[in-house]
Amino acid sequence: MEAETAREGAGPGEARLVLGTVDQVLAELDVPVTGDRYAWTTVAGDLAALPEGVHDLRLTLHGAFRLAAFRLGGPGRTD
Repeated sequence: MEAETAREGAGPGEARLVLGTVDQVLAELDVPVTGDRYAWTTVAGDLAALPEGVHDLRLTLHGAFRLAAFRLGGPGRTD
């Protein structure tokens, strides 16, 4: 999983992005301070073992940051 994020300052609390299903966390990404609300950076992390079958996904933002995009893909994928 990759996400394009921007975070002005440290502020109170942590900043992280969580991808999951109703009962399982699939990935957690810490969002670094970039210094400006438009200074975008890419953060990436591996997905945990995927559940079988069809599931709704939830993308939850914790803290004060901006999210421009996120991508899911397999190893070596560039699309």
